[in-house]
Amino acid sequence: MGDSFEDCQLWLFADADHAGEHDSKSTSGCAMFLVGPNTYFPLNAFSKKQTVVAISSTEAEVVSANHALRAEGIPMLALLEQLGIFKKMSQKAGTNPKPNTPEQDDPVFTRIDREIVEIRYGNVEGGLSAANINGLKAKFPEFYHVKFMEDNEASITVMSTGNSSTMRYANKTQNICFKWMKQQFEKDDGSTPGCRKWLAQEVQSFRENSPQREVLLYASLPCVGGSPWGYINRLTDSGAERIEQQQKDFTKLFKSLQKLIHEINGPYLAIAFELSKNCKYWKWPMVQSFLKKQDLKLYPFHGCQFGVTDLEGNPMKKGWMIATDMEELSSLPEYVCDGSHTHGQSREPGYCKNTCRELHIHLD
Repeated sequence: MGDSFEDCQLWLFADADHAGEHDSKSTSGCAMFLVGPNTYFPLNAFSKKQTVVAISSTEAEVVSANHALRAEGIPMLALLEQLGIFKKMSQKAGTNPKPNTPEQDDPVFTRIDREIVEIRYGNVEGGLSAANINGLKAKFPEFYHVKFMEDNEASITVMSTGNSSTMRYANKTQNICFKWMKQQFEKDDGSTPGCRKWLAQEVQSFRENSPQREVLLYASLPCVGGSPWGYINRLTDSGAERIEQQQKDFTKLFKSLQKLIHEINGPYLAIAFELSKNCKYWKWPMVQSFLKKQDLKLYPFHGCQFGVTDLEGNPMKKGWMIATDMEELSSLPEYVCDGSHTHGQSREPGYCKNTCRELHIHLD
């Protein structure tokens, strides 16, 4: 050990042989390490013979990975949470809890602790597999996850896609749900009830500590699926499929935003919702209905008025629009381009930096 805990990461290794030396059953192996710039400390390890014969090395590897996630990965994060490690790290990061705020037990971690045997061995009341219970996907702080180490490319594909056409039987024979495994490696996109619940709790805590202060819910959703360039990108089958998926993702996030607003609705709540100015989502019926229901006004502006330039130093127009009921943002139309200059076409990676800074000035 040569580093502080916040400078380290949890690395989870999983591996398996294919068929044993004395019988046909494979053996799962797992090891958890705390790894840092000057740290490589073993926390736990185990090996366990698999109960069902795997017919391929990929199947044996996936079984081992499933066991490692259930027996080591999730329980280790739950243990660290119960020990208050995450809370101490968040305090060091400058997110100290308010004084005199009563601590609440996290039902996710409490439940994991209570059902540790079910997670480890995959059985729960009613005869269902624990892999089929989406609630077992624990949500942990973004700054601390387990890094899962896997060297089998086929196994990585199965876990990242959540399906396998050649191992559709595994749910019955090995008690494994590939979709559940895929979920464990996905970041929360903000559309889940757990994420909304966390946000609602944060708003409630803020209101309890500052009952007279305004809460601004600022939503910045992906607009790429509504880009005017879509008519060109749709000319290829892959482009059309990609845009369709992007629009599905936007719909899911937008509906989640509406639910969140309903859950945190109350006094001193302001709403701001942004998309690119020419995004066709603005014309979608569900967006139009939302704007009308929340009585939001549209304020357009252009990036060139904030000093946004391309790599050659040419002003970038970058049309944007915010729908809001916040009076402080009503001056944004002052930043609409007057057409007195030409605009560059190339995209500079940090184009939104000046825009964000100016918006923060308005919000302050």
